[in-house]
Amino acid sequence: RSFNAAIAAFERGNQWRRALALFDGLSEGELEADLVTFNTMISAFAKGSQWELAARLLEDMRGRHLQPDVITANSMLDAYRRGAQWWRALDMLQSFSSVSGARPDVISYSTAMAAC
Repeated sequence: RSFNAAIAAFERGNQWRRALALFDGLSEGELEADLVTFNTMISAFAKGSQWELAARLLEDMRGRHLQPDVITANSMLDAYRRGAQWWRALDMLQSFSSVSGARPDVISYSTAMAAC
């Protein structure tokens, strides 16, 4: 999906505002955001230290009945780390399996530790 590729390019370029503008354009068109789209946006917000936007997007994802995965949870952990929200990172790690349906991995633990 070229939309996901474009959002990912902005994410890699640390341009979360441009990624968000493209993401917001999804609702105006016929395309629908999927798990990859949400994961990329959460990662873009993390890189931009926008943990609040990332958390809102996670809630939006759940509202659309999309199941977060380990990438989603790790990106949220990174958003909390970059936003100096260590207690949120630890809470996320503790509730990891209920958030993502998966078990924490090495990245999960190292990101949560870095948040502290």
